Amino acid sequence: MNVRLRSWPMIIILGSLLVAAANVAAMDLMRPYDPVIVQGKHLPTFLSADTSRIFVYAYKNNAWSQIPFQIDEVDGGGYFATHNAHLDTTDEICFMAADMGDSAADNQWIPNYSSMLYQRYQVCATDTSETPA
Repeated sequence: MNVRLRSWPMIIILGSLLVAAANVAAMDLMRPYDPVIVQGKHLPTFLSADTSRIFVYAYKNNAWSQIPFQIDEVDGGGYFATHNAHLDTTDEICFMAADMGDSAADNQWIPNYSSMLYQRYQVCATDTSETPA
C-alpha cells in the first residue's frame, strides 16, 4: 500500500491532535486486510508527542469512529515492545486498510471541541496491486 499524507482533514488523533484515516473507495480495496503504516517522520507536528495521546479515527457515513491501531517503537531497524512514550521519526502508526473511511472536509471534526485546537492529518492509501495504482 502507498500512503499519502495531507496536513488537513483527519485520521490519527493525538489526544486532541488528530490523524484521520481516509480513502475515498475504502470498500473497493482488493487487499482490505493489509496494514497501512505511517512513519513518525511523516507527521512532523506530532514528533515528540506522548504516544498515549494519539488516536486514529475514520469518517464513514457522515460520522466519526475511532478505529483500532497500534504504535510500534522502531529503533535501529528493530521493533521493541517497550515504548519510550514519545513519537519518533522511525516509529510506525499501523491500522488496517479495511477500517479506513471517506475523505473528510476541512470543517468536519470529531465531536470534541478541544481537538480543533491542534494539527491533524488525513491519510490516503492506494492499492498498489492494481494497475494503475
